[in-house]
Amino acid sequence: MKNIFTPLLLMSLLVCASYVQAEEQNKREKLIEKLALEPDQVETVETILNEQKNKRQEIKQKMKAEMESLHAETSQRLGEVLTAEQLQQFEQLHEQRRQKSSSTVSS
Repeated sequence: MKNIFTPLLLMSLLVCASYVQAEEQNKREKLIEKLALEPDQVETVETILNEQKNKRQEIKQKMKAEMESLHAETSQRLGEVLTAEQLQQFEQLHEQRRQKSSSTVSS
């Protein structure tokens, strides 16, 4: 069963990545059109936007690592106070909040 899902998951990821790239390209084309950029400006603007995108991704990765570390510390400290059942409930609630938050950020 696992062998069936791996190619399907890979295909889904590729389709999503292609869609995101197409959306990004459409946004850039609209920006170029709305600003009436000259050809030499297009290259410079795209370079600046690509650099900004890369920096934003680096910041997100660092922030994610810090948030995971903070959550691990919180769980460890709560584990000293809560029962095993309460800690499990806490983890479930945290995961639900995380999923809800990531779905609203992605939208």
